[in-house]
Amino acid sequence: MGYGDLLRALESEVREQSAALREEARREAERVAEEGRLLSARARAEALARAAEEAGAALERVRARGALAEERRLLAEKRRVLAEVRAEAASRLAAASTPALTCRLLDEALADDDGGALVAVVDPGHGEAARDHARRRHPDAAARLAVEEAAAPRGGVELRVGAGLVVDDTLPARLARAWPALEVELAPLLFGGGDVGA
Repeated sequence: MGYGDLLRALESEVREQSAALREEARREAERVAEEGRLLSARARAEALARAAEEAGAALERVRARGALAEERRLLAEKRRVLAEVRAEAASRLAAASTPALTCRLLDEALADDDGGALVAVVDPGHGEAARDHARRRHPDAAARLAVEEAAAPRGGVELRVGAGLVVDDTLPARLARAWPALEVELAPLLFGGGDVGA
């Protein structure tokens, strides 16, 4: 084989090896590209799944905040309605006072009389009935009892004992003392729930 044949054989072999290397490089590039596509698809799917999960969690937080805000609004409205009921009840109780009720409440107020000076403040127009009642039922206290009439009806008796003790036995004061228990009973009747916060 001559020099020319050898060169041609070498060129042919180099071309074949070069073609084989190019083909191998092409296949490797395709494999790497395919892996990249698969990784990209997997990464994209994972990123989308994370984003969907985060969006779901954010939506749930928004819903929870909305539900909490609605519960607070409803609670505030229930409290407002209960306050109106309480104010209306206090007003009606004060207006429902009678001399007979004043005398009955005076009996309760004088039950724990300790022998000191007493001042009973009663509703307008009930003073004389209170004095007569005290003279008949509580003669010892009647001698130490001054009866004053309040400027406006309050429903009941306020008893001042000595220099500093005031026993407020008016109907609105009794309502205020009883209100926590009454509120628990009224809330289900007014709102149909189990309690004020329901």
